[in-house]
Amino acid sequence: MYFYKKTEGSFLWSFFTYFFIAVLITPLVFICSHLVSSNTPVAERILSAFLPVYIKNTAIILFFTLCICLLIGFACAYLLTFYDFAGKKLFSFLVILPFAVPSYIFAYIYNDFFGYGGMLYHFCNRIFGIPFHMDIMNIGGTVFVLSCAFYPYAYLILRGYMKRLDSTLLDSAASLGAGPLKVLFAVIIPVSYPAILSAALLITMECLNAFGVPSYFGVQVFSTGIYQAWISYQDMTAALKLSFILLVGITLLA
Repeated sequence: MYFYKKTEGSFLWSFFTYFFIAVLITPLVFICSHLVSSNTPVAERILSAFLPVYIKNTAIILFFTLCICLLIGFACAYLLTFYDFAGKKLFSFLVILPFAVPSYIFAYIYNDFFGYGGMLYHFCNRIFGIPFHMDIMNIGGTVFVLSCAFYPYAYLILRGYMKRLDSTLLDSAASLGAGPLKVLFAVIIPVSYPAILSAALLITMECLNAFGVPSYFGVQVFSTGIYQAWISYQDMTAALKLSFILLVGITLLA
């Protein structure tokens, strides 16, 4: 067995390593250190009245956004990896463009497009004589916007994984008479579970971290609750306890 030899720079590397670890865990230690403090009236009010709403809305948004992102990301990765079609290069470029736009900008754009007095409203009124518009400033609209913003995470992870799949697996399945759908459900999806799980964890982190979209749409989730507790109510205890609850949820999901 080979062991690395200690050099003169070993102490310096160790120092930077432990310093980096300390920087990473400092927020966690800070949050946990305030758990023993007694609840303020604002904290008691938030934890009793608003916490169920935060949990419910966050869970709904997370579940549906995760499902939609994985579905779109997997479908795009599958088509671009295993099929050739006209405009494939252009499509492979367009599919990652949402990375260039922050999610809250998506919220502004789609609300302006679908809302009252927007492009959809004027188009339907001029062409069909119907002043049609859609209110997306709700949980459904939040799911829609976050799905449009975060599905490239699933696409990039799954595309990279599918490109490295062992071609002998696909050839063996095809030689046994399996059609494209059979190969998809019997081979590609099962062997892609690690990539799907990785994409799901990354999208989960992004959804829980999202603040701009829920705040703009007026949807109460953990991120907006923490912000309001700290900035609006000036209550750090309430914000830290909400952060700890969210941290426990993330740990359980991971």
